[in-house]
Amino acid sequence: MKNTGFIRDLLVKLLLLVIFVFLLMKLFPMPNLTPFYDKIFNENIQTMKDAAKDYYTTERMPQTEGKSKKMTLQEMIDNKLIIPFVDKNGESCDTEKSYVKVTKKGNEYELKVSLTCGKESDYIIDKIGCYNFCPSGACDVKTETADDGTITVVNPNGRYETEYEFVKNITKESWQLGDWTTEKLPDTEDRKLVDTKTQYTGQKKVTKGTKLYEEVKYGTKTEYTYDVNWRNEKVTDKDAELWKERTLYTGQKKIESGQTLYEHVKYGTVDNWTYDTDWTTEVKQTSDNLRLWKERTLYTGQKKIETTTINYKHVKYGTTENWTETGWTTANRAETDDIKVVAKRFTVTKDIYENVCNNFVTDDTWYASKPADTSSRIYDPTPVATNNTTNWNVLYNSYKSYTTMATYVGDRKYEFLYSEETLCTSNCNGQSKVKVYYYRVYQRSGSTTYKYRYCVPTTRFVKTDTQVVTDLQTYLNKGYTLVKTEYNYKVRSTVSGVIDTKWTESTTPPAGYTYTGKSSKVVKVTYEQLNKWVGSKDALGEYTYNIQTVKQYKYGYNNPTRYIEDYKWTSSQVSPAGYEFTGKTDSTKTTTYEQLDHWVASKEELGEYTYNIVTAKQYKYRWKHTVRYIEDTKWITVKKADEGYELTGNEKEVSKTTYIDLGRWVDSKAELGEYIYNIQTRTLYRYKTRTTVTTQDYIWAKTNPGNGYEPTGRSRRRYIPNSGNVQK
Repeated sequence: MKNTGFIRDLLVKLLLLVIFVFLLMKLFPMPNLTPFYDKIFNENIQTMKDAAKDYYTTERMPQTEGKSKKMTLQEMIDNKLIIPFVDKNGESCDTEKSYVKVTKKGNEYELKVSLTCGKESDYIIDKIGCYNFCPSGACDVKTETADDGTITVVNPNGRYETEYEFVKNITKESWQLGDWTTEKLPDTEDRKLVDTKTQYTGQKKVTKGTKLYEEVKYGTKTEYTYDVNWRNEKVTDKDAELWKERTLYTGQKKIESGQTLYEHVKYGTVDNWTYDTDWTTEVKQTSDNLRLWKERTLYTGQKKIETTTINYKHVKYGTTENWTETGWTTANRAETDDIKVVAKRFTVTKDIYENVCNNFVTDDTWYASKPADTSSRIYDPTPVATNNTTNWNVLYNSYKSYTTMATYVGDRKYEFLYSEETLCTSNCNGQSKVKVYYYRVYQRSGSTTYKYRYCVPTTRFVKTDTQVVTDLQTYLNKGYTLVKTEYNYKVRSTVSGVIDTKWTESTTPPAGYTYTGKSSKVVKVTYEQLNKWVGSKDALGEYTYNIQTVKQYKYGYNNPTRYIEDYKWTSSQVSPAGYEFTGKTDSTKTTTYEQLDHWVASKEELGEYTYNIVTAKQYKYRWKHTVRYIEDTKWITVKKADEGYELTGNEKEVSKTTYIDLGRWVDSKAELGEYIYNIQTRTLYRYKTRTTVTTQDYIWAKTNPGNGYEPTGRSRRRYIPNSGNVQK
């Protein structure tokens, strides 16, 4: 019960707060700033119009029928025609979408002034008569523009008057009777209470064992789904309504060439990094495509072991043979047991001549590569002419990509067809739709042949070449002449004495040796090698002698993939920035048509591609669906549905005393019927409200007519002909 009281008090406080805020809004309403905001927009567009009229003098006007000259708001500011202005929110207007445009139409000009500020956008059109733009300064024809836009041609005799536009706000009010509401509101100037009534609702007592039947009330509603993708055909289905329609254009650009053109290609690269899986001790020089990824230091060492022993000296007596090399000599000695030939070398000479080319002649034969040189012809490796034969064959009529493709990639050409948005099914990154691009793909095939120049060589002496060699016959076969032969011998000599010494741990000499009587105390120090590498000095333990370290590294390697981004033909062999000359040229004068590789939404966007224009219509529809839904569900005690309801077939037995809500409000207790338990009441109120509608009335006059009219800032010049001079 304490919780129920707390909730009731909280609801009452919230209701009082809402009523208080509502009263404040009615007592202190926000002022209507719409006329002020409209005035700011109108003044800005008038400023652009006045500046345009001052700027577009006779020499700046278009001279061809139907042609236009356009200037954006940014260009007007840059040319100091006007100063920057702001909209009603204090923000700058769109200087690119806002513009003025003058179009020549017959003997007059049409001035269109368009202004876009935030979400607000509008334009005005003003007719500029010939009185201000005749080339000779005097007009043969006069025009008069009526309020409805009608243009009347008059004789030149007459005068002009300046008229101004005025506007008056007209306010009308009406009272409307509203629906019944449970909200009690105070009377105000715009709202009056006209009637009240009390309504009742209650519950019906259902005892144990009562069978209840479920009934539902169905409603229907109309829902629409909208085409995501454009259709190329119209739909005749009765549930389809045309939602959007557009016309696409594509065409070709006429290209006439009559000079030598040079082909240049632009390459791009894409990084492709791989990393070592195994450690290496090799230190590599890093660069843009090689970088150090990981580094570590490994340690190994030895454990010191000392052993003390007494060694005894023993010697062995005998004779030894010594072989000594004599060095190089020209003396030719016979070999014996004590003299042996170690090596031979030969000095050879040859006169060297070279072929000299003075006059080159062009060979008229086309070759796939440079011909081999002969004794009578030597070819220059640089070709003097190139002949290219290139064909583009369709590889795929329709190729789908989720990214835009460059026009040329390697030996393939991608012709853009169209793009569309479709539902995203995987890797969407939070996006419900993804854009798909369609291309026609061509494969390039062809061949290239070349012409080379050659000369008939002449011979001249260069030098005498002298070589010291060991393979004489090879050089004799090459035309060399033997000049000198040299020998290197080894000579044997015999020496008697101690031929070997041994130290042992016993005085008994080994076989063939004699003990000398000498001994020596030896402290033998040995080192036991750690048979592995460890990652730190602490992990060496006792193996702290003769520590060795080794650095190991892992590197990353970039193998950038090179691909062709673009081809470009120019009239100069010097490549544009970022391009390389391919060596291909074309000197045939031809007229070709370059296909625009995409569709555009208007002919103006075709630019130079105005030949062989092709159009395509596309449509989007919205589809009507009738949806059935459950509006209300009730349990009743009789197996007969109430009006507007249907039995669902579901039944249940009431196992205890329960109360069933009537589910609606009635205007008297008699209408409650069996629903006489836990009766609740509510009071309904009915109000009438006043609606105020303000409209604007515009007139043109030379002076303010008064009676509530205010100037808008717009003006016009009106021609007043002399009596009897009017020609319709």
